[in-house]
Amino acid sequence: MNWVHKYKPRKFDDIIEQEHIIDVLEKIKILPHMIFHGPHGVGKTLVSQILIKKLYGDDIVNKVLQMDFSCDYTIDIIKNNIKNFARIKAKGNGPNYKIIIIEDADTMSASTQLSLFRIIENYSHITRFCLICNSINKLSDSLRSRSVSYTHLTLPTNREV
Repeated sequence: MNWVHKYKPRKFDDIIEQEHIIDVLEKIKILPHMIFHGPHGVGKTLVSQILIKKLYGDDIVNKVLQMDFSCDYTIDIIKNNIKNFARIKAKGNGPNYKIIIIEDADTMSASTQLSLFRIIENYSHITRFCLICNSINKLSDSLRSRSVSYTHLTLPTNREV
């Protein structure tokens, strides 16, 4: 196991210097749509994964969809995959909603953001969205207005080396 994976934070207690964000995330009862934004490599995706683990434990099959928009997806694939996942209710243990995590959301075209906004509007009663991006200014006002924003994550760890 390499050093990075060995000492990677696995729970909120492992994260330091982000108490203001972690305190809020730990107290969440009903998850809002979220945007994690900040510089590349500071742990935005890691924080979302820790939150997912806290909410669902290991039972994430058919409850969490993660897509990386840095890949060259066509709008039809995005609409179909996200919409098909979002429209079906969550089953089993944990919250009664599913979560869609979209990495590099700031690389989406305006038309893709509009399609995503429509999906969020139609299915927010059973699906939550977590947008991860480097620059929140590249997201539409519509997406930003529907989400709680967490900014400038920095992620040193308190594990002893």
